[in-house]
Amino acid sequence: MLTLYYAPGACSMASHIVLEESGEKYEPKKVDLAGGEQRTEAYLKINPLGRVPALRGLGYGRAMPTPRPKHYR
Repeated sequence: MLTLYYAPGACSMASHIVLEESGEKYEPKKVDLAGGEQRTEAYLKINPLGRVPALRGLGYGRAMPTPRPKHYR
């Protein structure tokens, strides 16, 4: 199962929406950005960049940062 590390109001909501729409089973884990959770040792083991979103469970040892959506014209 996938685990999505996200923060409401951040660009991670796009990843959250895509997973919801895809029907893929995943567990959402809210990251408290205001409280600095992304800078804790535990979260840096998940995503060394200390950013959201991160997606875990793709067969990699660590979570994979998901890119920000790009706007094209």
